[in-house]
Amino acid sequence: TEQERGERRSRAEAFAASLAAAGLPSVVDADSFTHVRARAREVVRELDSEQSELTNERTELLVLQHQLRSQGEEIGREIRSLQHRQSSIDTRGLRIREALAAGLDVPESLLPFVGELVQVKAEHQEWRGAAERVLRGFAMSVLVPAEYYEAATAWIEAHHLGGRLVYYRVPARFVREHTPFSDERVLADLLEVRPGPHCDWLVSELRLRRANHVCVESVTEFREHRGRAVTLAGQIKDQSRHEKDDRFTIDDRTRWVLGWSNAEKIDALVAEGAACQARQNDVEGRLRAVEA
Repeated sequence: TEQERGERRSRAEAFAASLAAAGLPSVVDADSFTHVRARAREVVRELDSEQSELTNERTELLVLQHQLRSQGEEIGREIRSLQHRQSSIDTRGLRIREALAAGLDVPESLLPFVGELVQVKAEHQEWRGAAERVLRGFAMSVLVPAEYYEAATAWIEAHHLGGRLVYYRVPARFVREHTPFSDERVLADLLEVRPGPHCDWLVSELRLRRANHVCVESVTEFREHRGRAVTLAGQIKDQSRHEKDDRFTIDDRTRWVLGWSNAEKIDALVAEGAACQARQNDVEGRLRAVEA
């Protein structure tokens, strides 16, 4: 009997310790035992629910952590790439151009992107975001001199590019087309074109077709204009067609592709990388808390 009493005392002490750890009241008699047992079953259900929620949260945090790490690595690769060149064109576009140049056995400089040859003048930087929106598609296009056009079309036809390529055939000799006189300021007036073999063709293309949007200062002026127009906020009008693409902010320098200096884009990506790292640190702290 004394031996059994000792065993029961040990079990009672272990039971009391478990109750204390679970935050449950101590047992002093049969009634309190019955009450605590019922409450313990409720606690089990609550803990199972909390465990399930924490498991789901942990899974979501792990997915987010993986996404942020991938994003950070991509930003790092883009920064390192930009630091070794002047172009603001994204790496994927440059790889396609690199493959095309290698296929034609010519220097990449003979196949420039429009964005590498056009930039907004320093005194009109407030229009930079609007210009990037209007000209992004054109800026990501490659100029192919007429002498390489036949070989370029054949190479492009025969290869899977792994992405999208738009290119223009630029004639060997080009006489600048006449530009109708207008007293209205158009987007082309705010741009400068890098001197070179494609300069005349690009100036005409911009003034006559690509950047002949009137730069308006107000929505009222935008509505009343009958032809092409663009606002500072990046709303674009082409007669009856209107567009405003706010999937990215108009001052998001990480997406800018115009110009022959990428210093601003590098600075923007460095800031984005720092923000991404801060988010990773936050997620890692939340993960530790959830796992604990």
